[in-house]
Amino acid sequence: MCSLSATSEAAELSSDEFIPVVRRRNRIPKKDNRVLADRHRTMLHAVPSHIFHSSEEFVNNIHELDSLIGRAKQRIQNEHGSFFLTDISAAFADGFQRYLQKDGPNEIVCYALGRFSVPSDWSFSCRLQLILLVELAQFFKVPVYIYDPAFSNLEKHYLRSSYCGFEVIDQDEKARWVAKPWTLFYMIHADSELYMNLFQFNFEIDTLANLVLFGNSIQNVFPEFQENASPVKNNPRKTSRYRRTSSHDVKEPNALFQLFGNVNVHTVKIPDGGSNGLFWTALSGDTFLQFLVPKNEPGIV
Repeated sequence: MCSLSATSEAAELSSDEFIPVVRRRNRIPKKDNRVLADRHRTMLHAVPSHIFHSSEEFVNNIHELDSLIGRAKQRIQNEHGSFFLTDISAAFADGFQRYLQKDGPNEIVCYALGRFSVPSDWSFSCRLQLILLVELAQFFKVPVYIYDPAFSNLEKHYLRSSYCGFEVIDQDEKARWVAKPWTLFYMIHADSELYMNLFQFNFEIDTLANLVLFGNSIQNVFPEFQENASPVKNNPRKTSRYRRTSSHDVKEPNALFQLFGNVNVHTVKIPDGGSNGLFWTALSGDTFLQFLVPKNEPGIV
């Protein structure tokens, strides 16, 4: 699910670049974006993608949509440098080498990307996330499977086209996807229910250790999964604003400990350009690459 950008969409497009397909009604004045951004940074979960579903598009066809996304990519390069996205992909590759001794994933599955063709700050953040997803697919040369119930027909067409080359999943599987060695799940700010479905399903069929997650910190998605009683390793982020309990407050057996009892969760912080950077708004500082390594294969700590 895309996160709220503190950068106004109006800064991305001048009024003469695109005319919306649907005429806009008189708008209620927006609240200060800085206030909204600060409020979002205190939230544990983003708004589910199905809540934000607009029929209004910036564009008429996939070629105009690609131009829109191309301008967002140019903004990334202008602010962070021409090698910023490549450096992020390299950080992914380093993580795979360190914890799995592999060059990268064999496939990427993306859930809850959100609407990326509509006129909103949320949509602009989704475009940034899509740009990174395309970069990862090209870097690792692997297939991408993607689903979000909010996608419009235009967005599905664009994702299937040669601009992306993704396979759009036709039905809602509730994130119950069999993880292969190694499936990278691209789930930025997805609902906690999707995370739990993904973990529970693969736990039940003994494929949990095949799963690599690029998404919100497991500890922050599930406050019960405490730092002082969990197998999560090397997490550089101290999340004091989230609820903590001592180990004797955690009831055993706990479903989360059953899920993760046979794996260590290793986290890798991905470069995001800093808290004042454009691309940080798409990740909100709480997005990590997370490896579920079997305890009998501890990897390099």
